[in-house]
Amino acid sequence: MKILALDIATKTGFATDVASGVWDLKLKKGESNGMKLIRLNSKVREVVESLNIDLVAMERPAGLFKSAIITESELIGVVKLYCEEKNINYTEYSATEIKKFFTGKGNAKKVDMINEAKRRFPNMEIIDDNHADALALLELAKSDLK
Repeated sequence: MKILALDIATKTGFATDVASGVWDLKLKKGESNGMKLIRLNSKVREVVESLNIDLVAMERPAGLFKSAIITESELIGVVKLYCEEKNINYTEYSATEIKKFFTGKGNAKKVDMINEAKRRFPNMEIIDDNHADALALLELAKSDLK
């Protein structure tokens, strides 16, 4: 099964078996907020269609900052709608589930996730915590399929 893992935010971490990294959805001067949604939709569509993705794994929205939760929820909605339209399965995990699976601690810090990603993927440049989280999500989704 081919999986696309997404740590969705303005800087979205993504991971598949053949590629991973970070998509910067940041708005440029004069752009509407909807451009983030369009950018993410385009990126997801490109990866799903080029790699024949069967499952999209995402982190559930959560956090302390209302505006960030709203943005994240809108972006997740775009991915869910695309998956529904294309009949692609998707699943969501909480941040605690991802951290516990990857580091053994449900309250792991960003640096812990990055260090664990560097340990598990020594030949890969880990860009940031978004990238590390996407790699962790990919591994978690794979383990759930066994």
